[in-house]
Amino acid sequence: MSTPAGTHLYRTLSRRERQIMDLVYRLGEADVAAVEEGLARPPSNAAVRRMLSILEEKGWLAHRKEGRKFVYRPTVKPEAVGRSNLNQLISTFFEGSLARAFVAQLNTPSAELSMDELDELAELVEAERERRRALEEGAPSGPRRTGTREPAGRPREGT
Repeated sequence: MSTPAGTHLYRTLSRRERQIMDLVYRLGEADVAAVEEGLARPPSNAAVRRMLSILEEKGWLAHRKEGRKFVYRPTVKPEAVGRSNLNQLISTFFEGSLARAFVAQLNTPSAELSMDELDELAELVEAERERRRALEEGAPSGPRRTGTREPAGRPREGT
């Protein structure tokens, strides 16, 4: 089995392979029946099995045997693929500007942020400012913070 040589290769998958990967990421793991059920207009059972096998050969999936069926799971963390896809989206549609992408998202009515989420974003921005000031002054800085606080009223994905 090979390992994807960088998560940017996700976009080199075929449309159907990306659909399957999106589904397996969403479910956490899936067998052939779950993939067939989750796809709009799924191909034949044999075609789904073959695509899962190809994705495993490409290094995107691994499987375990559960009775008579194979259960597939992603081999690349969803966060890594998500970051890569987000970077590609920002590069393509927002001239590489994270700020433009963020403003576009904030201006989307369905993207309502809670006060806790706004507070967390403000804390992350301030921490990044402090990190950069320290770098400008030549002081060593710690690692970047990530948004890890639980959003109020919403469980984190994957838990």
